[in-house]
Amino acid sequence: VVKSIKNNMYYSNYDYYIDIYIENKIKKIKGFLDTGNNMRDPITNKPVLIVSYESIKDILPKDVDLNKNMEEILVKNKRVKLLPYISVGNSNGLMLGYKTDKIKIYINRGEIILKNITIGINKTKLGRDSNFDALLSIDLLNYEGGRLNGKITV
Repeated sequence: VVKSIKNNMYYSNYDYYIDIYIENKIKKIKGFLDTGNNMRDPITNKPVLIVSYESIKDILPKDVDLNKNMEEILVKNKRVKLLPYISVGNSNGLMLGYKTDKIKIYINRGEIILKNITIGINKTKLGRDSNFDALLSIDLLNYEGGRLNGKITV
């Protein structure tokens, strides 16, 4: 518990900028640390980065369109998966996930590079003021023992 509290305090003082790499395209977005976000890919058990659809739709393949039927999207693209989640008022939700080539998380003067991370694609904007496009979890920042000590690749 003490370690968890220290991690939350350590990472809560930073602005987070993220590069998402998908099939030779890069999108730069701003993230927010959500200490209550524990979403994981059920197949790989890797932490998931939650991203608003509007912020990344221009780098997603054309067949990954949230206005289409989810079943149709799942059949057409092998990188797409369904991510189960629980939130306030929703005890058994499903979110569309997409496997990225990699993501880079920039914090202060360092960066964390994570390969093959799944992003959960949220249909609505994140945050009331829309001043960020992604929700990070502590697990993403600490994945595989990664720490913010210069450049870290996992």
